[in-house]
Order: sequence, then structure tokens, then C-alpha cells
Amino acid sequence: MGNSLLSMLGKIKDIGLYACTGSTLVEAELKAYASGLELLCQALWELERESFVLTASEEGLELRERVCGGLRDFLPLEDRREMLLYRMAVTGNDYTAKGLEQALLAVGIRSAVSGTAEGSVYINVLGTTGERQKSQEEIQAAAAEFLPAHAEWAFDFGVLSWNYIDAKENTFDQMDNAGLAWSEIDGYTENTE
Repeated sequence: MGNSLLSMLGKIKDIGLYACTGSTLVEAELKAYASGLELLCQALWELERESFVLTASEEGLELRERVCGGLRDFLPLEDRREMLLYRMAVTGNDYTAKGLEQALLAVGIRSAVSGTAEGSVYINVLGTTGERQKSQEEIQAAAAEFLPAHAEWAFDFGVLSWNYIDAKENTFDQMDNAGLAWSEIDGYTENTE
């Protein structure tokens, strides 16, 4: 009630028609108006906050999630905001590996996307957002919304990705000579003794 009341009292004093001694009927009336204005200001402030994804809490996020494909109130607010921001950023030009990775973040899928020699899309699912573990079928159904309909795609739910293997900086011959199965590659370091 402070700002509205002080603003009105200042304007009344400037006019000079009313005595503002702290106990006049005009001041009591202004206090009643200020109480109503503060409720309105609070509602406007909340509306402004809920109007933007970065500042919205429950209602603003819920409304956008319902429009964008499903309520995710089981997730932390930051994850919900991140998913909505990615979702609203998806365009028709996002059919590159990087664009598809960002589009999949919109449904909570962290992935590494690459193309294969056969022209299909390879998706290495590295994890999902949220506290609840999603099944492979749920992940594939959510991803299908963003994947190009004309292309074939393959999902890999293992922990290895081509980027991970590349980061090892071993040559093909080094890896081939090691005679490792896929499941053994993540712990492989070349012995140089």
C-alpha cells in the first residue's frame, strides 16, 4: 500500500486544497483506494512474470506446456523452462545434426545425432531430463515428433557415442589391434610401456 498511497498523498498536497494531517477523511479514502490499487498492481506484476518463460513459475509454464505437447509438472522449473525454450526455437531449418539435438532437448532427450553412409539418422541417446526414467518406447515416441518423416532413423541407448570414441584420440589401427568389444571401449587406454 506504500507506493500508491505516497503517490496519491503527494499529488493531493501539491494541489493545496486538502489538509493532510494524517487523520482526515480524504486520507482515509486514499488509503482505501491504495489498498485496491496494490491488489491490482500485485496481479499485474504476477501477470507480467508469468508472461515470459524465463520468469514464469507454475501457471505460465503450465499453459505453454499444454500448447506445446504436454504438462511436465513432475520436472524441476529450470528443466521445464529449458525444454520450452528449445521447443519454441525449433524451425524448419533445424534438420541438421546440431539442430536435431537441440530439437530433441525440447522433449527432454540429451543426444548425439549423426548421419550414416546409408542416409539414415543415427541418434545416440545420452540421457533424459527429469526424475522419472523414461522407457525406450517413450523416448522414441517423443523424438518422432521432430525427426524428418522421409528419413529412417536408428536409436542407440548405449553410453558410447562417436564423439566419445573420437575424444580418445586413438587411430583405427590402435583400436582394432586392441581386439575390444564395444562394451570394453569406454575403459580402454593404450598401454605405452
